[in-house]
Amino acid sequence: MEERNPRKPGVCFPWEEKIKELPKLSGDPELVRKVWEEIDLLGYIFIWHCLVSF
Repeated sequence: MEERNPRKPGVCFPWEEKIKELPKLSGDPELVRKVWEEIDLLGYIFIWHCLVSF
């Protein structure tokens, strides 16, 4: 049986997974995380809007 990594509600691509793909950050990593999570939430909301509206 395949184990699935559960995601928190409202998350498409968790920060913990995304940070592994990025090069070393030279700025404030907490600021980058906050912006990533806000943008990711917008994508999640858009997908749900499309599913519910049509």
